[in-house]
Amino acid sequence: ESGRDFDRDGKGTSIMKAVIEFENVDVETGEVMCSQATALASMTEQGMKLTYVEDVSGDGHKTRCTMIFSDNRLRVTRSGELNSDFVYEHGLTHHTKYATGYGSIPVTLQTKHFLHTAEGIDYEAAVLAEEFSLRLALQYTMEMGNELPMERKMKVHVHNLAD
Repeated sequence: ESGRDFDRDGKGTSIMKAVIEFENVDVETGEVMCSQATALASMTEQGMKLTYVEDVSGDGHKTRCTMIFSDNRLRVTRSGELNSDFVYEHGLTHHTKYATGYGSIPVTLQTKHFLHTAEGIDYEAAVLAEEFSLRLALQYTMEMGNELPMERKMKVHVHNLAD
């Protein structure tokens, strides 16, 4: 039994609450940053879509974050105080801009490793089961502006929010 229902145009659109747990590691320093967010999860033609609001700078300004997971790609877009569109895919070099209140910074992301497992998520049929879990581990290099490249690792665990 899936958690899928139908909206007016006949497409499957079950919207559920999900928990996203992040672990970001600076490979050079070993610094680990963990965070968590509650998001709305739904299935789209592109994959599982998660939407939530975050306070990136910690000063109360809100940024809307959308993450779209597929079996070989993660796309993260932010709009609000900060604006960005980052794509992570094994072997992909993604050139983009990071728009801040102080101007736009060129960013290059080079994804070296991308490991994804999912349960209760059917990307082809766009079905999200009532209980689902997704784990993603990736390693990438990020260059921002004229800064030296930064080696990063990111782990993401997404699962349904139990009642």
